[in-house]
Amino acid sequence: MKLGCRKQYEGKGYTLIANVGNRSTDFEGGHYDKGFKLPDYDGALS
Repeated sequence: MKLGCRKQYEGKGYTLIANVGNRSTDFEGGHYDKGFKLPDYDGALS
């Protein structure tokens, strides 16, 4: 789902410079310049 959104923004001419998430799946597929992994806090952010 998130990868699809990133591809859509990129297709509209945007450059995604950062991706922030707390799960490894948030970073799958690329289409961003830099990723920032947050701690999960034992599921409190889910």
